[in-house]
Amino acid sequence: MDALLHATDRLADDPTPEGSRAWGSSHRRLHSGTWRILYRIDTQNSTLHIEHVGHTG
Repeated sequence: MDALLHATDRLADDPTPEGSRAWGSSHRRLHSGTWRILYRIDTQNSTLHIEHVGHTG
């Protein structure tokens, strides 16, 4: 769980970190251990919206 929280905190500084992948036109996904984070970057409002967090296995 600590790795998951650390990964989401890091997204504030770098919303497209190494290992993240595009998911559709406006979403990205990032794996952190056994977790998958799906998020959307809103460049117009300078915000990042975490849409879903779930286990990968």
